[in-house]
Amino acid sequence: MVIRLLIIGIYIAQSSKEEAVHEKQTTLEEWRVAEEAVNLDELDPRIIDCKPQTSPMEELESFSVDPQDPSKHLQVGRNLPIEANEELKSFLLKHLDVFTWKHGDMVGIEPKISCHHLNIDPKVVAHRQKRRALNPERYEVLKDEVKKLIDDGFI
Repeated sequence: MVIRLLIIGIYIAQSSKEEAVHEKQTTLEEWRVAEEAVNLDELDPRIIDCKPQTSPMEELESFSVDPQDPSKHLQVGRNLPIEANEELKSFLLKHLDVFTWKHGDMVGIEPKISCHHLNIDPKVVAHRQKRRALNPERYEVLKDEVKKLIDDGFI
């Protein structure tokens, strides 16, 4: 299926030349067809070619938190005034107990906060779905990740 984008102040999706969905009547002169047609097979949401655009507003300065473990470090803005920078660093060092460096460091979340309730009619009979086959490599990775979560007490 090919989608053509028509530019007339609103976007119009057109699956064939005969049918077009739009909210207002327009004449053919008002339509300017976009030059490229987009093939839906190329728009796989699982494939991301672009890098995320998130980045800090300013340059960051990294400082070590634990002299015995250099992998534990925090970052603060480089453009902060010296007083604010030192105050922020001392505040962060004083409250290191809120940071976790790995899953095992996290304390458990109370179940009454994290549990949910499904609004299901108890009179309805549940049906078990057919098990879907999974690639053996992915299955091993999935099994390892679930084991990590169980060992850390998340599941």
